[in-house]
Amino acid sequence: FRKAHQGRGRYEMEIQKDRRIKTEIGLSKKVIEQTIGRGKKVKFFAYPWGAYDESLIIKLKQEGYQGALAGDLGGNSPGDDPFKMKRILVTSEMTVEDLQDLIR
Repeated sequence: FRKAHQGRGRYEMEIQKDRRIKTEIGLSKKVIEQTIGRGKKVKFFAYPWGAYDESLIIKLKQEGYQGALAGDLGGNSPGDDPFKMKRILVTSEMTVEDLQDLIR
């Protein structure tokens, strides 16, 4: 397959994917903390395009994250999984009243 499809992308084994993701998570956290400085710590993560799975949540916890923002729309309640936090969509066309309606 690879020989017939050269140049169409690269493939990685699951172990390689796990290492790459762990490195990307840890490195981005380190770079942000160094950039912010003053001892500030990165505690939350936003899933790219809102995509995540349970293995990613495990890796985030191992790196010391306290929660993450998913792509699901809605509100959050006490006791909800902090690694599956929902969001509300706020646009520039919204009024203050629109925003108040969203967060009630």
